[in-house]
Amino acid sequence: MKLIETVRYWLIKEKIGLISNNDLMISIDEQILKLDDPPDYLISISLAEELNRIPRLDFVMDQVKNEDCSRVARDIIEWLNKKDSTFDDIGLFSLNLCKILDKQESCYEKFSWIDDEIYLMNEGVKDEVQSKKDILEVITEMARYNKVN
Repeated sequence: MKLIETVRYWLIKEKIGLISNNDLMISIDEQILKLDDPPDYLISISLAEELNRIPRLDFVMDQVKNEDCSRVARDIIEWLNKKDSTFDDIGLFSLNLCKILDKQESCYEKFSWIDDEIYLMNEGVKDEVQSKKDILEVITEMARYNKVN
């Protein structure tokens, strides 16, 4: 995978809360130190500069797609295996992802549904056990997107 695609994914993960800004900066700085001539976009990110009009890193110009969401779904599944993970966090990840998707991809509806389902579960409107099962099913389906398409 090209470095810019890896960095793009790190930026998506940071925007939705799967990694902290500090972890993002550590990864960026590590990449800068590894390379003899790091690309300008790495320096821009490290200096917290705007990424407007940088192909693949400007999410308005190169929107987040279903393929990106599939990677997010795989990471959410992995994240759920961590000791301190909660479904409330998954709701936050889903809500934040919907904000950058801006209804452009089919996975928007699924992540929006996850956010709503967690809200209804927390309000006692939906059965927690069934909701968690349904949420995991939808996340697993999205995680398989690249493997099928």
